[in-house]
Amino acid sequence: MVPVPDGPSNPCGSIDAMSVATARITALCVLMLLVATAAPASDAESTTALVRKSVELGTPSVAEVSWTEVVVAVPVRIRPVGVSGEIHGIGFSDMRINGIPFEVDPYTADFAVPDDDVKTLDEPLRLRVRFSRVAPGVFDEAIMPSDSLQLTGLATVHGTFRKWIFSVKRSVDIPIDETRENPIAAYHPLKLALAEIRRLESMGFALPFGVRTPHASVRAPGSIPSSSTDPQRAIWLSDPCATARY
Repeated sequence: MVPVPDGPSNPCGSIDAMSVATARITALCVLMLLVATAAPASDAESTTALVRKSVELGTPSVAEVSWTEVVVAVPVRIRPVGVSGEIHGIGFSDMRINGIPFEVDPYTADFAVPDDDVKTLDEPLRLRVRFSRVAPGVFDEAIMPSDSLQLTGLATVHGTFRKWIFSVKRSVDIPIDETRENPIAAYHPLKLALAEIRRLESMGFALPFGVRTPHASVRAPGSIPSSSTDPQRAIWLSDPCATARY
């Protein structure tokens, strides 16, 4: 006698269960893909916002003084901001001190982003103002009487940055707007040079950086009067600021 099964089999029920399971797995995969795609983009924006807080400039100091230009050195510091990685270079542009435009010497840097403490880079940023482009009187009035110096401009950091498990390589623009004390005003050689320039201008002498004054001819930047009878030659050669840099 052949045994009879308890109830009829239902193969369609097994197929339906498999379809539901497959649909759930597919939906989960799609969700994970969306999260994986969105997370790096969101993290990149968060990393960029943090990197923008990483660069700060220190107090400028006079590095060189001559008849034709003034060069200041500005410490560059990198703050820890919760992002690791490597910085391959920093560029600076449109740098001004108290509104006076300064030229930027080429700057190179390659270092790891600090984790805990502020890192002062080995080389300071060197900014120079040429009296052939900015009149000494304008520089004097903007810089010397002020108790503080306002540094403005733009820094661009190039590097590879990591946060959590994500890594991003990009260039980040960092606006610079900082106020520091003014040690430049007390720098004695600069005060002497500016005072002597004012005296020569008032006497009508031709100055070596090409600024035309009354009853004076224009000489090329950095040139020394050639005539041995020219009173400016004696003044030039007797003043250490004219031939030496501090």
